[in-house]
Amino acid sequence: MNSPSALVALVGRVVAFFGCRERLALVVALLAGSAAGVAAAFGLRIPANIAALAAPAAAVASGLIAVAATKAPDVIAVVLSIAVGLSAGIAAGLDTPGWGSALGVSCAVTALVGFTLAVSQDLMTVRRITTLLPLARRVLGAWVAAIGLLTGTLVLHLQRG
Repeated sequence: MNSPSALVALVGRVVAFFGCRERLALVVALLAGSAAGVAAAFGLRIPANIAALAAPAAAVASGLIAVAATKAPDVIAVVLSIAVGLSAGIAAGLDTPGWGSALGVSCAVTALVGFTLAVSQDLMTVRRITTLLPLARRVLGAWVAAIGLLTGTLVLHLQRG
């Protein structure tokens, strides 16, 4: 991906819904991958100023949900997965957008989100780790939100000047 903030947004998405139910994890992984594929296929039609801010905005939203450490409704997980998938697809920056390349981006995002959420479900069963996970989730969420804010500010500064 051309944008590190898109990768940060994907990490933030996983941290925000760490340990969610298996069915929800599968749905959000598929939605994120599908949205990334669609955005990668049609990435050139999105205005440059919106495309540059998509990934930092998704990273900030993901990080703040993780910092809050509350059980967010499933609807928020679905909406956030679509937003993060779209930002990852935009940030892929394909030279020649096509369905083959978009399918590759879609599979990569689906695998990344699905695998990490599956690992998070397994980690929730380990007793020694479960006491540290809420703190780690908040710390990672704070870092994700900070990186999203910094990259968003940098994008705004570069667009202005």
